[in-house]
Amino acid sequence: MHTTSNNNNYKEAQLLCERALAFMDNHMLTPHPINYAVIYHYVSNDNTKLKSAIEKNFQPKVRSTMFS
Repeated sequence: MHTTSNNNNYKEAQLLCERALAFMDNHMLTPHPINYAVIYHYVSNDNTKLKSAIEKNFQPKVRSTMFS
């Protein structure tokens, strides 16, 4: 049975997935299931201690756009 609540949960999970993958890409983290799980919880804001630890230890990395 398809309900609006299930549809909203799916859309929310999809958004969190996109945010987690973008964070991992911006920080050049290997797309490993453990990394994904940790970052998914980070972007969902459901663990303040985890969020604080990540924000304390991660700075965005700058990728080179120079060509040889």
